[in-house]
Amino acid sequence: GSIVYLRKIFEIITYKVADANSINIRNNNNNIFNFKEVLMRVCAGRKDFIPQEFSEDGYKLFRELSNVIHGDFDENEGIDKYPALLRLVQGILDNHVKSAEIADAKARLWGEQPN
Repeated sequence: GSIVYLRKIFEIITYKVADANSINIRNNNNNIFNFKEVLMRVCAGRKDFIPQEFSEDGYKLFRELSNVIHGDFDENEGIDKYPALLRLVQGILDNHVKSAEIADAKARLWGEQPN
């Protein structure tokens, strides 16, 4: 069950980062692209979104989370992978918070508008 929440957190933060950075995630019909396309666009627009250690394939994290949810792993495998999946999602959240803190610090120092 916890992995379901990790995937949802990953999705929510991806959409929030897209919105905050004016990254287009909609097609010509105004429908949101599939998540893989959204994630690729966010990663292209924000190189620091996925922790550098895992940035070679950010979608792999989402695929791993989805595989557990859709029953492609047994329960023991899900339990074994949970700490690593948690750390990766935490890394994404840490990057997001760090980026916001840096933008705020720049705004305070130099009167710039935070992102």
